[in-house]
Amino acid sequence: PFAEWAPDQSTVAGVAAEAKGVIYIGGRYAPDKDFIALKAGASIGGTAIGGAAYHQDGVNVRTFVGDEGALYEIVARTPQDVSKIGGYAANPDWVWSFEQFGTSIFATARGVPNVQYYTFGTSTRFADLTGPGASDGVFRIREHLFSGKTFTMKYSDFNNPFNWSIGVGASVAGSFDLPHDGGLFVRGFG
Repeated sequence: PFAEWAPDQSTVAGVAAEAKGVIYIGGRYAPDKDFIALKAGASIGGTAIGGAAYHQDGVNVRTFVGDEGALYEIVARTPQDVSKIGGYAANPDWVWSFEQFGTSIFATARGVPNVQYYTFGTSTRFADLTGPGASDGVFRIREHLFSGKTFTMKYSDFNNPFNWSIGVGASVAGSFDLPHDGGLFVRGFG
């Protein structure tokens, strides 16, 4: 009543073929989807040098992209300029660095004088963040937003990415220098 005991043999019999250009859905293969193109004629002002997508809430995702002169939000597959008035002069050999902290998105690139922020539900454009100044990149570690420029790292107050005041009141914002033998700051993570 039992089949031969063969623990070293596969339960799948026959020749397996490699399937290309398809995806496996619900027990069968279906055609792989092509990239969705932006609307005809929709483009940003220059070459994209960074972008990211973030959850606004548990459902909606917002996508941002930047070129050397502007920041855009992709809305209905069309880029909408959400730059601060006057735009930017980002270094085209660098990238825009994006980070989310709560309901706000922070963005910066080499050549931009101030970190930019955009708050879901209230912002219509990015604006200058006062405090960290020029930055080559931003990243978050737990309850602090970090900003790095050359060898200097700055970090925001505890759970408040809008307060960068060092030693004022109960603020725990701070700054420190990286060892110079390690090279310039490029990117951080935590």
